[in-house]
Amino acid sequence: MTQDNETETVKEASKAVQLASDRTVLASERTYASWLRTGCATLIAGLAVMRFMADVLNDWETRVITFLLIVFSIFCFTIATWRLRQLQKWLPYSEIPHLPFPMSVGLSAMLSVASLFALFALWQMNGR
Repeated sequence: MTQDNETETVKEASKAVQLASDRTVLASERTYASWLRTGCATLIAGLAVMRFMADVLNDWETRVITFLLIVFSIFCFTIATWRLRQLQKWLPYSEIPHLPFPMSVGLSAMLSVASLFALFALWQMNGR
């Protein structure tokens, strides 16, 4: 009887660890999505500053604020992928499959390139 109780306890503990692992994977994906959302929000804020604050602020102030916001958006896209990769290395096995790393890199790279393009385009258009 004692051995049956110990076996049952081990099974329960193993299941608890597996569920915690699954929750960690899902939490990391929510964190990834939050970093992407923050990056998109700062990209939009940078575009809004360039578009709507150009009449209120000096030209150099507008450019600096826009530059900082768009660079921060690129930072957010990069950090999102880095953090996701760190967790995937730390927790390689779980019942819930991880978000494929090439997909996260591709999405972050696409958003970073879009941010760079927006920065370059707005920088060129600001003088006109």
